[in-house]
Amino acid sequence: EDAAGNITEVSVVVDYINVDLFAPSLDATLSENEETEGPININVIATDDLAISHIVLPDGTQVNNDSVVYSVTENGTYSFKAIDVNGFETTKTIVVDNIDVSAPVLTVEDTLSETNNQQAILTVSASDNAGLKSVVNPDGTTSTLADGESYEYIVNENGTYKFVAEDAAGNITEVSVVVDYINVDLFAPSLDA
Repeated sequence: EDAAGNITEVSVVVDYINVDLFAPSLDATLSENEETEGPININVIATDDLAISHIVLPDGTQVNNDSVVYSVTENGTYSFKAIDVNGFETTKTIVVDNIDVSAPVLTVEDTLSETNNQQAILTVSASDNAGLKSVVNPDGTTSTLADGESYEYIVNENGTYKFVAEDAAGNITEVSVVVDYINVDLFAPSLDA
């Protein structure tokens, strides 16, 4: 207002102040939940009302993004931290316990059949810390057995017989057995009188 009473009004709109009262949200998921020999990817996604500044990985590396894929080869506890543009932070911890790098234990014992000297009995047993998937026999057939169970595999010829055990994570153990004691006699004895 001036001395003569003239009035001028001015309005100003303020719409640029960022009022961020909340920490960011952080989510971490595993690429694989079943037993695996690894690696496993941890998919990390951060969201915020305004913007994410960066994500801090378990090894201390800073990623200037709102998402990251972190690969691990060992079981363990992994912590991630998301920090928004105003400095608010959130930590997320995820446990990886399904990486199995131990191969199954496979045993094949051979004995000559007591009733038939033209057969060998191979007793096959297998076990695994994460669960046994199957045993592939020398003829290509597959045997499924529970941890610690065994079965008999009969052979009628001398030779090398390979068995392959696989666990739920895909780890493999191979055992070959040489059978060289089967009496292969296809002819009756001759008798002179």
